[in-house]
Amino acid sequence: MKKNIVIVLLIITTTLSLMYGFVQKAEADKQRALAEANAQVARMQQAEAEQQRKIVEEQTAKLSITLEELQTRLESEKGK
Repeated sequence: MKKNIVIVLLIITTTLSLMYGFVQKAEADKQRALAEANAQVARMQQAEAEQQRKIVEEQTAKLSITLEELQTRLESEKGK
């Protein structure tokens, strides 16, 4: 009788352990998918930030040229 109880307890423990393992695996898969999605979003945002940086650099260069032109004109008008 004691052997049967021990066997049943071992079967229950093994079954519960396997069920817990499958639940953990499913949760890990969800977390991995979420991490991959977040990484993709981060890459897209990084690319967008790089594009914005290039635009800012171009606009800064244009403003610098315009400022230099204005300074040159002001100096030439003062000289007249």
